[in-house]
Amino acid sequence: MTPKGYTSKILLDVFENLDESYSNFHGRRLTYTANSNHPFILFETMSDGELLPTAGFEFSIVKALAGALNFTTRLIAPADGKWGGPLPNGTVVGMIGVVARREAHFAFCEISVTGIREEVIDFTYPHYIESLTLLSRAPMEKNRTFAAFAPFTPLTWLLIAISLLLIGPIIRAESWLVQVYFPVADNARNTSDALFNLFRSLVKQENLMENESSPQKITILFWYIFCFIISVLYSGMLTATLIKPSYEKPINGLTDLPTSVKEGFTLVVTGDTSMEYMFKEAKTGIYADTWKLFNHKDRSKSFVPYSIDSFDKIVKDKLVVINGQLTSRYHGAKLGSSQFYLARDTFAPQYYGAPVYPGSPFLPIFNKMLSYMTEGGLITKWVENEFRQVSTRNNIIQESGPRAFTVIHLQAAFYVLPIGFVISSIAFAMEVISLYLKSS
Repeated sequence: MTPKGYTSKILLDVFENLDESYSNFHGRRLTYTANSNHPFILFETMSDGELLPTAGFEFSIVKALAGALNFTTRLIAPADGKWGGPLPNGTVVGMIGVVARREAHFAFCEISVTGIREEVIDFTYPHYIESLTLLSRAPMEKNRTFAAFAPFTPLTWLLIAISLLLIGPIIRAESWLVQVYFPVADNARNTSDALFNLFRSLVKQENLMENESSPQKITILFWYIFCFIISVLYSGMLTATLIKPSYEKPINGLTDLPTSVKEGFTLVVTGDTSMEYMFKEAKTGIYADTWKLFNHKDRSKSFVPYSIDSFDKIVKDKLVVINGQLTSRYHGAKLGSSQFYLARDTFAPQYYGAPVYPGSPFLPIFNKMLSYMTEGGLITKWVENEFRQVSTRNNIIQESGPRAFTVIHLQAAFYVLPIGFVISSIAFAMEVISLYLKSS
């Protein structure tokens, strides 16, 4: 009682404390949805049709939540197998649709937090952050057909050929001049004889030319020096070139994709996901340019239900798969890391959260528990545990150090020899025809 009248005091909270109410579900069963997507979550289909989760760091998160909040779980998969989201016609597909229609309480499966998805569902705090990257086959050795010519550039070979063609006429001209001014000198040389013998200098460091005059000796001396430099450099560079493997240029980022597509690679991404949407909606810039590189004539080639299903086809079918770093690293290591190449550049950071239906009363407690797990390093530990279980039996240990030359390295020599036989046969046939014409 106060001078102004009676007052009352409310002793009970008007609004329910959700943290306290949902800190214990008292054994209630919650349904969640996911696609089988290791290392995030992996499940098996039992004989009765039930889904049994068996591995994945997000499955560890679900188990931790269930244990801490005292609830049991039932796993269902979206009928269309998609990650999904709202479509222009108003329908919501994939895991996002399952949660939005309240067919499941929440979802866990590498689901990126995006604005368009938040129009139909709510997200927990992000529990894992990573960027997208490119996974392709390991760079293969370049074609070694003409490795024997690799030590010099085409221009260098051209200058050597010109020098060789000029030295014969020069020696012939010197020989003629000496004969004109010194008729007693016995050093006449025709052009073909001089060219042949000086070519021997280039390949064997010797020739059969004798009784040269002083001008010729000086010319041949400097020709020897020229041949010595060319021969030594060629031998050293050829050995270094053949011992050290030469590989294709690796695919390290989006800027490398135009060249890769021209070389026969196919760009692959999981269809109907935020990754496809990101490229599709880009109007300008590198993402818009990348969108044009996908195979739009046959969408099944570039937009697949699960991009991880394409990992074992990367080597054979020349694919470049766009996916998160974690998934790419995991499956690349599982199938044999020596066969795959993970791009150095990353792009488009992804924030993974758990979708819950709009207005879910347990969202605050889920956020609190996920914060505890993230800050305590538990999620990082669970991710590392998944990698420890990856089999690396398929990895091939690359040899180091010098290695023996093979036919692949020296095949140019075996091509040059039959080409010479063909040319000599043509020359022989022409001489026979010439003699026949003269005799007739």
